[in-house]
Amino acid sequence: MALSDLDEIVALLQTNDGEYITNMIDASTKIGTSPLGDAYAMMCHSRMIPVLNNITGFRRKFEYGTGSINTLSSEWGGVNNVRAFQSSQGSISAASSLLGNDIANCFISAYEGYKVVFQAGGRAKYIYTPPGVLNDPAHLRHAAACSFDGKDEGKFSLIDLEAYGYAIAA
Repeated sequence: MALSDLDEIVALLQTNDGEYITNMIDASTKIGTSPLGDAYAMMCHSRMIPVLNNITGFRRKFEYGTGSINTLSSEWGGVNNVRAFQSSQGSISAASSLLGNDIANCFISAYEGYKVVFQAGGRAKYIYTPPGVLNDPAHLRHAAACSFDGKDEGKFSLIDLEAYGYAIAA
């Protein structure tokens, strides 16, 4: 995973009018702090910590400045417009690379990726496409969406880096 990979996902979410999940954190007057822009949330397995730490420009949350007191314990850090949250319960696809290695599924979400929809009547439909469908010869890409009252929002707001074409060894 490289900074350019994350920037492409941010550009895609911006193209889809995805709203940021977190607001900008200013730097403080303390030495070694830097600001972090409005950001989307990336959820990943804790095995990704060494990969995150090696991304160009990645800042651990203790470098955020005054805003670091308002972070979650699962937040590891951030870069540009992505803040990374890790958990030992994160998604790993075991032995799924061409070499038989594990692949970490890192999900980057816009605010719209998590919604509560209150409906009075009507219908909701969950749509899932398994790997190997829709021009996916390597059987890597999942797709999921919800449609309410037959109206599909038509834009992705939760993106799996692996599904977008980035295999991330964990």
